[in-house]
Amino acid sequence: MKRSPVLLALALTACAADPAAPSATAAKAQPKVEQQKIAAVGYFDVGTLAVVPPAIPARVNKEVLTGVEVLARPYVMECLVDPRSRGAGPQTVVVVDATLVDAGVDHKITGQNLTPAGTTCIDGALKRWTAAIPGLTARAASGPVTSHVETQHVVGTSPSVTLGVNEASDLAATVRLALPGWGDCLADWKAAAPRTLQAMLKLTRPAAPPAQVSPAEVTFEPAGDPTADKVAACLKTKILALKVKTPTPESLTVPVTFRFVHSGVSDALPAAAPEVQFAQLDLTRARRAAEAAITLGDRMAAVGTYDGAVKGYKEKAKPEVTVKELKDKCAALLAADDRVIDALRKQQATEEATQRFATEQKARDASWADAASAAAQKLALAQKDVEAFVGYRKQDEAACPKER
Repeated sequence: MKRSPVLLALALTACAADPAAPSATAAKAQPKVEQQKIAAVGYFDVGTLAVVPPAIPARVNKEVLTGVEVLARPYVMECLVDPRSRGAGPQTVVVVDATLVDAGVDHKITGQNLTPAGTTCIDGALKRWTAAIPGLTARAASGPVTSHVETQHVVGTSPSVTLGVNEASDLAATVRLALPGWGDCLADWKAAAPRTLQAMLKLTRPAAPPAQVSPAEVTFEPAGDPTADKVAACLKTKILALKVKTPTPESLTVPVTFRFVHSGVSDALPAAAPEVQFAQLDLTRARRAAEAAITLGDRMAAVGTYDGAVKGYKEKAKPEVTVKELKDKCAALLAADDRVIDALRKQQATEEATQRFATEQKARDASWADAASAAAQKLALAQKDVEAFVGYRKQDEAACPKER
């Protein structure tokens, strides 16, 4: 599932005192300032902090399993934030082939530019995800069930950390890598839209410097929201306890932006930058598509059940299936049709919101043109899907047995 080319994060600037001090006179003057570019790290998905299993039908088929695996995409992407999960190339492709077994789901993970550490992280995340979904085993299927899902990650576009750029950038990267372990600070956003937070971190070099130090100062800008300020206060305590490499200059001040999104909610992000809002819409789009796949799998099972009942009614000299059973199974099929249509309409609504947002951004910035064009195409496809399944529902209803 490829992402829009719009960058999800903008580089920031850090200032550090020049370590060279040629004379006492120069030391009394204003310190020289060096500019250190911070490599973009992207957003952090609050939704990855807790596993919220989706509802799945009693019978599991390829479409249902595919939808479940696509829903796990945020966990896969979070594994790829860490540079230890990726090779030297900027693009990583993760291929997940899943198979239903009696114990649950077996995953075979392959790909390009993926390290053993990345494979281990993704495998563990997928195991936790599928193990939390009741009924997701081979016992819920009528035969072998497999799925194939590919995820693409691109450094600079997808959330990712790059180490070794400079001291300021490495500090921001260290904070980003620590975020998944600070879930207690983000608990108030478990089911709510998070806010972007801005902070300034200051490192100082002691007279007899150890190998590592903790930030000397952490200051968050007021967010104008009590919950966000509470989150910031908690994050401040975590950052102050963080151990990082002692800086080369006597003092290093680094701006850090916490760009939070939430793959589990559909609400707009308050006061977020356009790139972050677009990322939130993209996460919602992916979730809606996966949910639609699950309902489609449910409908396909209902179609098979009804067709089997019709065959049993027609082919027997003395039918084993009653008219009432036919009517009940057709009613179940119509209910499955309705669930598909509802899921597709939700997906269409998300596509509409995405297209509208991208078009608004294009009016301000021509670089959004490609995103707006792609959003319009996806909206057109979503509209066709809704129309098609409304038609299928009418056909199913017409085929239901009628009282005479």
